[in-house]
Amino acid sequence: MRLRLAAAAPLVGALLVGALLLGAPAPAWAQEPDELTQRSLPLRTALHHDPTLESALERLLALYREADRVEELVGVYRSHLSSYPRDLSARTVFVRLLLLSGDREAENELRRAVALFPQQGYLAYLRYQLLEQDNDPRALDLLDKAISLERRPVRRRAWVQRLLERAVSSDRRDLARKHLKDYAKLLGSTAGAHLAAARKMLAYDFHLETLEELEQATKKRPNPETGVEIELLAAKALVALKRREEAAKRLDELLGKLTADYWRRPEILRRRARLISSAKERESLVKQARADWEREQTPAKALDLARLLSGFDRRREALDVIVAASRKLPQVRRLEQEALALFDRLRDERGRIAYLEERLEREPERLDLAEQRMRSLFQLGRNAAAQKALDEVVAKLAPRDQVKRLAETARFLRAQAFPSFAAQVFRKAVDAAPRRLDLRRELAETLLATGEVGAAHAALRQPLPPKVDTALFLDLVQLMLRERLLRPARGALLQQLQARPEHFELLLALLEVEGRLGNGRRGRELAERTRKLADNQARYRRWLEAALGFYEFFFREELFFKGEQERFVTDEAWTKRRQERLLAFADLCAAQQRAEALSKLIAQLLERKDLPKNLELELRRRLVAVPTFETEEVKRTVANLEQLAKEDPARKTEYSARLALAHAAAQRLDKARAALAEVDASNLRDPDLLRGLAGLARHLRDGERSLGLLERVTEVDPGDREAWERYIYALATTGDEARLRGALHQILRAGPKLPLDAKVRRLLRAHLSDSAWRSVAAHLAEREDDDALEALALLDQVERTSDEGRTWVWVAWARAYAHNQLGQTKERDAALAELERAFDNLERTQQEAAEQAKRERERKLAEAKRVAAANGGPP
Repeated sequence: MRLRLAAAAPLVGALLVGALLLGAPAPAWAQEPDELTQRSLPLRTALHHDPTLESALERLLALYREADRVEELVGVYRSHLSSYPRDLSARTVFVRLLLLSGDREAENELRRAVALFPQQGYLAYLRYQLLEQDNDPRALDLLDKAISLERRPVRRRAWVQRLLERAVSSDRRDLARKHLKDYAKLLGSTAGAHLAAARKMLAYDFHLETLEELEQATKKRPNPETGVEIELLAAKALVALKRREEAAKRLDELLGKLTADYWRRPEILRRRARLISSAKERESLVKQARADWEREQTPAKALDLARLLSGFDRRREALDVIVAASRKLPQVRRLEQEALALFDRLRDERGRIAYLEERLEREPERLDLAEQRMRSLFQLGRNAAAQKALDEVVAKLAPRDQVKRLAETARFLRAQAFPSFAAQVFRKAVDAAPRRLDLRRELAETLLATGEVGAAHAALRQPLPPKVDTALFLDLVQLMLRERLLRPARGALLQQLQARPEHFELLLALLEVEGRLGNGRRGRELAERTRKLADNQARYRRWLEAALGFYEFFFREELFFKGEQERFVTDEAWTKRRQERLLAFADLCAAQQRAEALSKLIAQLLERKDLPKNLELELRRRLVAVPTFETEEVKRTVANLEQLAKEDPARKTEYSARLALAHAAAQRLDKARAALAEVDASNLRDPDLLRGLAGLARHLRDGERSLGLLERVTEVDPGDREAWERYIYALATTGDEARLRGALHQILRAGPKLPLDAKVRRLLRAHLSDSAWRSVAAHLAEREDDDALEALALLDQVERTSDEGRTWVWVAWARAYAHNQLGQTKERDAALAELERAFDNLERTQQEAAEQAKRERERKLAEAKRVAAANGGPP
C-alpha cells in the first residue's frame, strides 16, 4: 500500500514521499532544491500526470542541457525506477529522455518498458519509431498495434495518417484499408465527417471504399453544397475505376438539379465533357452541334455549340462561334456577355477591345461598352488612349455621375496594380469635387504607393472647406499623422473646431496631435476638458484610449492610471453611470495587461464593503483575463477562475478557456489539456482568448482543435486579415488541398453574412489559386489519365481566381501537357497556340509597360523641376 501511494504522488515529490514512507533519506536534490529543480518542477509534475506531453519534455530537456546536467536528470528517473519499477509515468519519461539524448541504453530500456506494459499504445509507438529509423519491416505491424491500443482520438488520427503513408508506399494496402475505416469512425458520423473520410480514401486510391463512404454521407441528408461535393467525388472515384458511363450519368443527374447560374455549374459541365475520351466521339458531338446551329441559328444553339467546344478546351473555336453568332444576332445580349466572358477567360484584351469597338460602332450610346473598352486599354498599358476614352465616357455623363465614374475607374486601376494611372484619374476626380475628402485621401494614398511623397503631402496640405464630414475628415487627419504632417494636421483640426468647439471626436484627435508635438500642458488641459464631455459609456471608453495614448508620448502612463484609479476610490454612490465607467477602466487595465493595478483597485474597493456583488464579479472576470506568468500570480488566477466557475456557471466555458491558458503559463500542460477539452469554442466571442487557445492547442499537438479555434476567430472578427492568414496557413499545413479550397470557396461566397474588405478577398483568391496549382502539379506528376483530367478541371479554377499575367503562360503550358497525356492532339495544339499567344501578349505588355514607365519618369522629373523653379531652387 505504501508503494502504491508513493507511486501515485506527483513525480516532483515522489522520491521524498517514498523516502519518508520507506525510512530512507531523501536525495540531495529533493532536500535542497536548487534553482534548476524549482524551474523544472511544473514540467516534471505535468509529465507525471501525462508522460506523453511532447513540449513539456522538450522544454525540460532543454533546461538541463543549458545547465549541462542532462545525466543528472536521467539519473533522478533511474533512481526512482529502481524503487518503483512499475511507475508507468516515470518509466515512459525515462525512456523518452534516453531516446532524445541518444543514449545507447535507449533501445533496451524501451524493450523492457514494452514488456512491463504491453497494453500501452504510446510505448508501442515509441518502439515503432525506433524500428522505423532502421527501416525494420516489423515497424508497420508495431504501428498497427499501437493504434489499436491507443484511446485518445487525436493521437489515433495522427498515427493513422502516418500508417496510411507508410502502408501505401510499402504495398501494405490491406493495412491501409483497415485503418481508413477506423479513421472514418474517428471523424464522426455527420455528412461532413463521411465526406472528409471519403476524400482521404480517394487520396490513397481506395475507390470502392470511397463510394461506400459517400453513400453513408448521402444518408445523413447533407446540405446542398456538401451534396454537390459528394457527387463530384463519386464521379472522380468512378472515373478512376474506369466506370466512365456511371460517372457521366451521375454528373448528368447533378446538372439536372442545378440552376443555370449555380457557381460550380461551368466546372461540372467541363468535367462531364471531358469524360468523352474518344476523339472520334468528341468530333461527332461537335459536328452535330455545329449542324444544329447552322440549321437553326438561335442563341441557344450557338451557346450549346460554344459550351461544348469550351468543355473540350477548344475555347478559341468557341469564341469564334459566339462572335459570329453575335454579329448575326446583334440584339441578343446573352451572346455579347458570353463573348466578353470568353475574352476574359482567354485573357485576350486586344481581341476584347476590337470586339467592343465593333459593338460600339453599332450602338455608340452604350456607355457600359465604352467603359469596358477603356478599362481594357488601361490593362494593356495604353495610357494615352485609355485616358482619352475615359474623358469621352465622362463627357457623356450627367455632372452628378462624372465624379462617381472617375472614382470607380481610379479604384479599379489601383486594384489592378496600376497606381500611376490611378493617381492621374484620382486627380481628375479631386479637381471635379474638391470637397470630397475621401477622394483627396485616396489620391494621397495612391501617390504614396507610387513613391511621389512630395505630391502626396501637397495634396494633404490643400485648404479644407469650413465644414466637412467628420468621419472623412478624421480619416484624412490620420493619414496626415502617419506621414508626420503634424502642424498641418493641428491647423486643420483647429480650423474645424472654430465652428464646432465642443466636438468630442475632433478634440480627441487634437489631443493625439498635441501629444505627438510634445505639447504637454495643452494636452493635459485638453484631456481634462474632454473627460467632462465623455457623458456616456462609449465616449468614456474612447476618452480612456485617447488619454492613455497622450500620456504614453511622455512615458507617464503610471500617472494616468493612478489618477484615474483614485477617482473610483471615493465615497460616491455606485450609480449605473459610475459602474459603467469602472468597468470600462477595468477593461483598459486588462487590455494593457496591468494585472497589478487592477488587483490593487479591486482590493481597495472591497475594503469599502459597499461594492455591489455583480460589480465585484465583473471586476474579477476582467482580472483573470490579464495574462500572468509569475508563479504566485498564476496560482491566484487559477484559484480565482475556479471560484468564478462556481459563482458564475453561465460563463463556465470562458473560465475553462482561461484556466487552460493559466495552467499552460504554469507549465502544467496536463491540466491545460484537460481544461481545453472542456471548452466549446462556439460559446466564445473574445478573439484574443480564442487566439491564445489556438496557440495552446497547437503547442499540445492538437492540430484539429487549433484549426477549429482559428476558424472561430475569423467568425467573430471577419475583418482581421491576420486571422485569415493564420487560419489559411493552418488549413494548408493539413495537406488536404481539397478541404482548403472548399473552405476558401465557402468564405468567398458567404456574401453579406461574412463582410470582407477587398484586401482580404484578394488574399483568399491568391491562396485559392496557389492551392489549385499545388494540386495541378501533383496530378500532372502522376502521368495517369484520370489525374490529367483532374488537373484540367483545377486549371479552370486557376483561370477564375488569378489575375497575374504570367499565370496564363503556365496555364496554357499545363493544359497542353495534360491533353498530350490524354492523347487529345487537337486540344493540345489549341493549348499550344494559346501558349504562343500568351508569350506574345506578355512580351508586348512588358514592352508597353517599360515605355510607360519611361514616360512616367520623365513626367515626374519635369514636375520636380517645375516645383523647384517655383520655390526659387535650382532649375
